[in-house]
Amino acid sequence: LPVSIIPLFGLQATTLTSVTIALIAAVTATVVNSVNTRFLGRFTEYGIFVEIGILVALSLAVLIFGHHHSVSVLVNTNGNGHSFGSWLPDFLGFGAFVSIWVLFTFECAGTLGEETIDARRSAPRAVMGSYFVTMALGVVFLFCFLVAIPNVAKIAGSATPLPDIINSALPHWFSKVYLILIAWVTILAGNIEFTAVVRQVYGMARDDQLPASKYLSRTRANGTPWIATIVVGCLTALPLIESRQLSVVLVGATAAMYSVYFSVTCILLWKRLRGWPQVSS
Repeated sequence: LPVSIIPLFGLQATTLTSVTIALIAAVTATVVNSVNTRFLGRFTEYGIFVEIGILVALSLAVLIFGHHHSVSVLVNTNGNGHSFGSWLPDFLGFGAFVSIWVLFTFECAGTLGEETIDARRSAPRAVMGSYFVTMALGVVFLFCFLVAIPNVAKIAGSATPLPDIINSALPHWFSKVYLILIAWVTILAGNIEFTAVVRQVYGMARDDQLPASKYLSRTRANGTPWIATIVVGCLTALPLIESRQLSVVLVGATAAMYSVYFSVTCILLWKRLRGWPQVSS
């Protein structure tokens, strides 16, 4: 989040600034999750509509006013990755890494399935729908921005390629719109992850699988697991308060997330290969 907020408001890029922004985001997620489930759903729903609207409008504007190349640019490697062996390692490495992340984020929808009407039908549809919509939006975004690149070599070596493409095609204030979009997407994504963790803690506590489960499983009258929400909020903020080594915190948190998710996926695959579940639903 600091990557978009700092340049958007012209803040000083210091560790303290980044930590402060991250803590504000954690507090915001805690508050949003503490209100009620209906508000949380509406916040996410309307937020995604805004996100998609800005993304499509910005992509089409870049395509219309910054069209520099023909469609052939999509298959021109500029001498890089021209053979199967040259692009395969990156595809299997970085490409697969990103795919696992996408799987993890959309899988979070399943965590909230029990709060969904007719969850057995609507939750899988929502997850698969998210996959296809994301794929379609990604294709549109990539196409519009790739054909609008003014100088491929220069953009490839730029630290801010997307804002540079936007600035070459549109007035510079559009790059601010892009930063707002990135900030909004990050806030939504962080809130969704926060919600998933809260529901995981609440679900395990409800089954008496965590210390202090009696308290972690308590809910408000509207069904919001408020104690689990506060605990997750405090645990989220603790590393940021205790350590200013943000790179270490980020790498450690990401590695832990991937390790746990990959382990659970392997266990489920092993069980399915052994015939689980034995009773058809």
